[in-house]
Amino acid sequence: MFYTNISCRLLLSEVVCYSSANIRVFDSCINRAIYRIFSVCDSSSVEYLKVCVNLNSIAHLIDRKRCKFIDNLMSDVRFF
Repeated sequence: MFYTNISCRLLLSEVVCYSSANIRVFDSCINRAIYRIFSVCDSSSVEYLKVCVNLNSIAHLIDRKRCKFIDNLMSDVRFF
């Protein structure tokens, strides 16, 4: 369920332009969820778990998703 919510929000990221404050809040929510789910007690453990489960920052995921969207748009010849 955790990944389902993230993927749904990332689909919306193609339409909605997030501000840097909203991205920080979203990253903070994910960090708090990791604290609770895995019962860790420090930020280095949270970062280690994010690496282990391959959970990048939201800003990176949004940028990657937008780049992929633009690449697909540019490669589609119907728009030219």
